[in-house]
Order: sequence, then C-alpha cells, then structure tokens
Amino acid sequence: MRTLLGVGLVLGLACGVAAAADVDAKKLVGKWELVSKKADVQVEYTGDGKVRGSFSFGTGDDKKEFKFEGTYKVEGDKLSVTVKGGKDGDKERTQTSTITKLTDTDLEVVGEGKDGKDETRAFKRVKP
Repeated sequence: MRTLLGVGLVLGLACGVAAAADVDAKKLVGKWELVSKKADVQVEYTGDGKVRGSFSFGTGDDKKEFKFEGTYKVEGDKLSVTVKGGKDGDKERTQTSTITKLTDTDLEVVGEGKDGKDETRAFKRVKP
C-alpha cells in the first residue's frame, strides 16, 4: 500500500511539474512593452503566429529606431521568435527564450543577452 501511495505521489508531482511548464500561448497574444527603460521596446504577438514590433534607444540626434517582423511559436515554456529587420537589416535571426511568467498583464522571459549570458526581460501588456 505504501508503495502504491508513494508511486501515486511521485506521478502526481511529476504531472504537476510538467503542467506548470506549459504556457497558455493564447495569453501571449497582444501588445507588450518592455518594463526596463534601457530601450523603448514594443512587441505584438498575433493569434496566427506572427510577431512585429519596434525598438529605439538613444535621445535627440543620437536616437536610433528599428522595426522588425516575423513569426513565433510556443512549445511548453519555450518561446521561439524568428524575425527579420531591426539592426540586422534583412538578416533572419531566431532566438528561443524561456517564459517564466505569463499572466493577463505581465510577461517575463529569460534568454540570451548581448553578452551571451542569460538575461531576464519583463514586459507589461499595453492596454488597447
């Protein structure tokens, strides 16, 4: 009996962990704005797997602005985004991040930063 109870507990915990890793991709659909003000970043995820956005940094005459578009997919807690545009021009680039938080108002992802180390990025949903 103890063995069955132990196996049931382990399976229950394993299923709970697996379920926690899955993200409701429908919550991703909409416009998001980067919380950090290192750069002005806005991203829009559509219901048909497309992504588009813009980012700018600097001020005055030194301000640089870029637009990008592409596709995205969510598998488990992984968000893979493939885009063209931005500072890379027409070069296509794919980045995969881990979604650590996704609610109706907040999105947090961990992915490779400029220096090759993992970086956390927090976004707030833009109200329509």
